Amino acid sequence: MFTGMLAVRNMMFGEKNDLWSVNTDSEYLEEIHDNVDCEPVVNTVKEAFAQVFSKLDRVAFGLSIGTVCGILLFLATLVLVLKGGDVLGPRLELLENYFPGYSVTPSGSLLGLGYGFFSGFIGGWCFAFLRNTSAFLYMALLHRRAEHQLLRKLLEYV
Repeated sequence: MFTGMLAVRNMMFGEKNDLWSVNTDSEYLEEIHDNVDCEPVVNTVKEAFAQVFSKLDRVAFGLSIGTVCGILLFLATLVLVLKGGDVLGPRLELLENYFPGYSVTPSGSLLGLGYGFFSGFIGGWCFAFLRNTSAFLYMALLHRRAEHQLLRKLLEYV
């Protein structure tokens, strides 16, 4: 602010104040300290990454996906059975190729509940496993990049 005030005095009153000599005293200048404690920052970043990239429980995720898939297949089969009609079979009939014994009947809906649960569980478990693995590899990549940057800074300093 003092520099601005002196600039206005120079313009308005024709004074010859040296603007570059304001606050150049050695006690005014701030010092940069290189021995800063980085441990709290590192811990905060680790906690943030742990929250963002939290692991999925494979069994719980598989159970939830399996339950949803089983119930959906059960209900879809029951709706088609209750609806009836000439085009009853072609809608879910192709699942007989993948699920032995399954058919679009009331008893087939119970078998579809089991098959849907089992295949949903396997799919959910595999998805959680792949997601956890990719998150781990991404974290390892970020860690490696950070180490390379620190090493580069060290070598530039030396």
